[in-house]
Amino acid sequence: MARRKGQKSGRKAPSGAAAPTPSRSPTPARSPARSPAPARSPAPSPSPAFWFGFELPLAKLLLVRLALFGVLAVDAFLQISHAPRYGAGDFNVAHFAFLDAIAPGRQTFLLVQLAECYLFVLIALGVLTRVLVPITATLYAWIYFSSQLDSYQHHYLVALVLLLACFVPWHRPAGARLDQPVRSWAIRLILVQLAIVYLWAAIAKLQIHWVDGSALPLQLRTPWLRHLIEALPGGWVSASAGVLALELFLSVAVWCRPLWRFAAPLGIAFHVGIELSGLEVGLFSYVMVALYLLTIPDGAVRAAARALARRAIADRPLSPLAATAIAIGPWAIAAPLALLRLPFDRAALLLPLGAALLLAAPRPRALGPALATAAAHVAAALVPLALCAATDVAVDYYRFWGGSARRLGNLDESRAAYGRLLEVDPDNGNAHFQLARLAEGTGAVDDAVAHYRAAQQAEPGRARGYLGEARILAQRGDRDGALARARQGLAAEPASADARRLVDSLTRGADAAPARAPDDSP
Repeated sequence: MARRKGQKSGRKAPSGAAAPTPSRSPTPARSPARSPAPARSPAPSPSPAFWFGFELPLAKLLLVRLALFGVLAVDAFLQISHAPRYGAGDFNVAHFAFLDAIAPGRQTFLLVQLAECYLFVLIALGVLTRVLVPITATLYAWIYFSSQLDSYQHHYLVALVLLLACFVPWHRPAGARLDQPVRSWAIRLILVQLAIVYLWAAIAKLQIHWVDGSALPLQLRTPWLRHLIEALPGGWVSASAGVLALELFLSVAVWCRPLWRFAAPLGIAFHVGIELSGLEVGLFSYVMVALYLLTIPDGAVRAAARALARRAIADRPLSPLAATAIAIGPWAIAAPLALLRLPFDRAALLLPLGAALLLAAPRPRALGPALATAAAHVAAALVPLALCAATDVAVDYYRFWGGSARRLGNLDESRAAYGRLLEVDPDNGNAHFQLARLAEGTGAVDDAVAHYRAAQQAEPGRARGYLGEARILAQRGDRDGALARARQGLAAEPASADARRLVDSLTRGADAAPARAPDDSP
C-alpha cells in the first residue's frame, strides 16, 4: 500500500536498499448483507390418507377389471331380451322428466346393449380404458335413468360404480410390475359405497317381518337351501338374524383393510348364496363377487403376482404378414355378428368395424400391443355370438316382442315377431300357440288348427294346444272329436282347471264356450 503511495508521489527508493515490506492495514470485517426474509407461506395441508393414500397391487386392479367388466358385458347382452318393452306404447316413465323425450326405443335399446357388450369386453381386456369407461358409463346411465321399465336398485349401484370407475387407473403402464402398488381414491370410494349399501340393507330389515323370520322363507326358492335353514337351531329366525348381522359386519369390513381376510370369504359366499337362492336379481350377485375381489388380502395378491410375473413381449418390427393380418382382422368381425339371431341394421356394423380398424395397430412398430388389441376386438365380437348360442336371449326377445305387440293391438307386428321366433326356434310351442290364436281371430281356422297341433307336439305336458283345437272342433259340430282332444289335454296337464271344465262341458253336451283359448302366456 506504501509503495503505491510512493509511486504516486514520484519518490524512488535509494539504490541497493532493500525494498520496504509493504504493510497492510487491517481490513475491517464486512458484515454480510442481509437479504430480506422471504414471506412465510402456510404449510400445505396433507391430503387425507384415508382417501388419497389408498393403495392396492396392480395385479388386483387388473383382476377386478377383467371380472367386473366381463360380467357387465354378459349382463348387457342378456338385457337385449327386454328391448321389446321399450318404445311399445306410451307407458315409459323416466327417472328424470327431461329424459322422457330421449328414452330409447326397441331398436335403440338393442343396439346400445349390443354396443355396451362389445365395449365392456374391450375394457376388460385393457383396450382404451380411459376413453371407453366414460362412454359405457354414459350409455349405461342413459339406458336406466331414461326408463323405469327395467330399473332396480342394483342398476343404481352399477351406475355409481361405473361413474367412479372413470377415475380408476385401469391401464397397465409399460413395464409396470404386477406387484407394484397403485393409488386410487376412486377404488376407496367404491368400497365406501358398498358399505353404504350394506348398512342401508341392514336398516331396511329392522322390522318385525324380518326379525321374526317370516320374510326370508318367502324369498328363498331353492329346496336344498330351505331344508338346510330349517335344520339350523332356531330355523328361519336364526337365518334372518345371521343375514342381518352379516350385512352390518360387511358394512364395516368391506372398507377396513385389517378385516379383509374375513370380508372376502364371507362376502363372496353371501352373494353366491343369494344367486343359489333363486332370487330374480339378474347378474347382480356376480357383479358383487367381482367387486369383492378388491378385498382379497394384498399379501396373497402380491405373492401370486410374483409367481406369475412374466416379461412383457419385447417390441419387434412389425412383419408384413402381421401388418396384413391386423389390417384385415377387424373386418372379420362382420362374420360372427352377422350370425346373431337378432334384428338390427347390418349397416351399424360399419361403425365398430371402422373403429376396430383404426384401433387395431396403435403402435405399428410393436408386434405385441398391436396383435393384443386386434385380438381384443375379435374377442369382443365373438362374445355376443357365443352368448347368443348359449342363452335364450333371442327366443325371449321375440317372445316379449310378440306378446307386447299383441297386448297393444298390433296384431300384424305380433304375428311377424312370432314368425321370427319360429325361425330361431322351430319347435317353440308358445310361438305356435300364439300364432294359432292370431289365426283363429282372423278366421283362418285351418291355419289355427295346424299351429295348435304343432303346439301339442312341442308342449306335450301342457293342455292349451289340445283345448284350442277342441274348441274349434266343437264349433264345427264335431263334439266327439272335441271331447277326445279335451281329454287328451286333461291327461297332459291334470291340474288344468280349463281342461277339466271343457271336458265336463262337452260331456254334458253344453257349448264349448269360450271359443278362444285363454291367454296364459306372453
